[in-house]
This record gives sequence, C-alpha cells and structure tokens, in this order.
Amino acid sequence: MRRDDFVEVAEKFNVTVTSGYYLRAMEYVRGALEARGERAVFFVASDDPLWFAKKLWGQRDAHLFSEADNDEEEAARDLAMLAQCRHHIIR
Repeated sequence: MRRDDFVEVAEKFNVTVTSGYYLRAMEYVRGALEARGERAVFFVASDDPLWFAKKLWGQRDAHLFSEADNDEEEAARDLAMLAQCRHHIIR
C-alpha cells in the first residue's frame, strides 16, 4: 500500500481513498482461494503503516512487514517479498 503516493494523486483527481477498497478486495481473494481449498495470507508493505494498523486492524490473515522509513534497502526487501506472492491487491 503506497498510500502517500496514492493520496497525492487522489487529491488531484478528487478520488476518495478508503479502507473499504482493501477490505472488499481481501474478502474477494479469501472467497476465491477458499473455493479452491486454499487459505489467504496477506502481506502488507506500506509507506503508511499507522494507517494500515488503524484501518485494517483485526484482519486475522493480514501481516504488516514494512516500516515507513523509506530506506532503499528496506524498499528492495519489500519488493522482493511482494514478488514472491501469487496475487496482489494494488490501488
């Protein structure tokens, strides 16, 4: 979740950024995987981990693994982790 980048663009085009998009997408992915007998696990990389903790807190299968320090090495680690995932929720 690159919230800071998206918020800037959203304000320019008058688009509302809400947690509802992510929650609906997570439910969709859960349902699709459960229908195949699989279990969803969400790994969240974000430049705004406080927003994630506040808005998506309580999602049993979501795990935040990045920090908001904008360190290049950490950004590369986040990208490498996300590259290993089979599905992505991007806004």
